[in-house]
Amino acid sequence: MSVLTSVPMTIEKICIINLNNYPIELNQLPLEKFNSLQCLTLNNYEIKSNITKKIANTKTIMYLDLQECSVEKPKLINGLYNLEYLNICKMYYLNQEISANIGCKLEKLKHLEIEAVSSTEDNSGLPISFAEVGKCGSLKNLNIHYADSIIIDSIMSGCKKLKYLFIQQYFHKSMTLIQFEDLESLAIRWAHDIDVDLIRNIARDCPKLKYLCLSTCPTRDILQEIPNKFANLSKLDLRDNEHVDDKLLTQISSSLKALKMLSCQNCLKVTNDGVETILKKCLILERFNVDGCPHIGSDIRPIVIGEAKQRTNNIILYFQLNDEYVFDENESRNRSPWLRFISPKKDCGKNTWSPFN
Repeated sequence: MSVLTSVPMTIEKICIINLNNYPIELNQLPLEKFNSLQCLTLNNYEIKSNITKKIANTKTIMYLDLQECSVEKPKLINGLYNLEYLNICKMYYLNQEISANIGCKLEKLKHLEIEAVSSTEDNSGLPISFAEVGKCGSLKNLNIHYADSIIIDSIMSGCKKLKYLFIQQYFHKSMTLIQFEDLESLAIRWAHDIDVDLIRNIARDCPKLKYLCLSTCPTRDILQEIPNKFANLSKLDLRDNEHVDDKLLTQISSSLKALKMLSCQNCLKVTNDGVETILKKCLILERFNVDGCPHIGSDIRPIVIGEAKQRTNNIILYFQLNDEYVFDENESRNRSPWLRFISPKKDCGKNTWSPFN
C-alpha cells in the first residue's frame, strides 16, 4: 500500500479504514518494515492469506481490529501471543478453528469483541460455536453479539476476571444466571428475553456493578427493579425503552443518589416533569440524555437552566436533547457556568454510554 511508503519505521499505530459500502481487496501491506508496530486497524477489507501471514508474523502487535473484514486463514491470528485487544465483529468467514483456540493461544487477551452464534438444540443447524470464548481466562472486557445462554454459561465458568460485559443481543433462558463478582459494567442491548428473576440475580451476584444498560426491556416490572436493587449505580442507560416514564424517573431519583450519567434516549413517555425531578434530586449528575423523547421540547430549557443555577458543587451538567432545541455552547455557558447543552451531532463519535469508558 503506497500510503505507507513514507511512514517512519518506528511508528506504533496504523489505522486504515475503507469507507465504501463494500469491502476492497487488500493484497499489499508492508508490515515487515515496522518493527515497533503495536496497534493495527483494518476495517472493511478483503484480506488475502499473504497479508494474514504478515499480520501473524508481526509479533509486536497488541491491538488488532479487523471489523467487517473477510480474512483468509484467520486461524493464523492466534499466533499473536502479545495480543491484548482483538475486534473480529462482522468478520466474514470466521470459522470454528479461530474461535476455539482464542482462549488457548491468546493468553494475554484482555479485550475481545466478537459476534457469536451457538450450536444448541434449538439451533442445531448452525455450524459455528463460540462457547470456547469462556477459555479466555485473562479477559476483562467482552463485547459479544448475539449471545445465548450456552455462551453466557461458558463465559461465567472461565472468565473470572471480567469487569465489562456488553451483550448486543441476548437470547435468555430462564435457568441461566449472570454471576460475576468483579463485574463493574453490564450492557444488554435488545433485551427482549430477559425477565425479573435475571435482574434480581444480577443485583445479587454482581455486587460491584456501577454501570447498567438495559434497552428494549419487554416489561415495566423489569425496569422497576432498578431503583429497588441497584442503589450504587453511577451510570444508567435506559435508551429505547417504551416503559420508561416519569414515575420510574421519580423512583430512580429517590434511590440512585450516586448517579452521574443517565440516558433516556428515545423513551417515548418521558416528559418535562420526570426530567425536572431527576435534576432536583440527582445532584451530582454529569450527563443527561433525552434526545429523541417526543415530549421534550424547547420548554425544557428554562427548567434545566434553573436547576443548573442551583448547583453549588462545581459539577457541570451536560444535557443532550434534539438538535433544534440546543443553544450554542457560549450561550448555554452564559446562562449558567454549570451547564452545557449538547446535540447528538456534536456528541457524534463520543461513545458516551460505552461500558468500556
